Amino acid sequence: VYFFSASYRDIMDFIQRQLPPKLRKKARHAWSGLRSACGGYLKVQIMLVDITFVELWVLFLLMGLNRPFLLAVVVALVDALPVLGAGTVLLPWAVYSLIIGSTVQGMELLIGYAAISAVRNAIQAKLMDDQLGLHPVVSLICIYVGWKLAGFAGMLILPIAAVVLQRLNDTGVVHLWK
Repeated sequence: VYFFSASYRDIMDFIQRQLPPKLRKKARHAWSGLRSACGGYLKVQIMLVDITFVELWVLFLLMGLNRPFLLAVVVALVDALPVLGAGTVLLPWAVYSLIIGSTVQGMELLIGYAAISAVRNAIQAKLMDDQLGLHPVVSLICIYVGWKLAGFAGMLILPIAAVVLQRLNDTGVVHLWK
């Protein structure tokens, strides 16, 4: 990794010299589209984690918990991790609260988790449209199909692949649709 990183520019220049000019131009467009898609997707994910953090902070404030800001930060960081989500913390916490007889706290956590999930599901497709230019319906289809085909990794990769294909088609590198 070190040698590749240290020689990255030399390696890329060598590869580009091996390609015909027309293919070189298409490769630059493809690489630019991929970088843009990945950056936009990362931006969407950061925005979703930020929104989740605010929701958690408000929930914990309303519940009257000690250190609501710190708790919201911790749960939002867990939410940011691949495969994990806010439910990884909130659902077991709610079940535990219900088991020990803290019914109000358990119900507040369950309702809070449901609200957080509903908001996230409602805005994720719209954010992807705004940031990536991927239509919300296409975004939802890609997320669902990606999940069914390859789990969490597919849910991440398929929308990015759709954005890259869209950008490549828009710039004329490939011609898939009009």
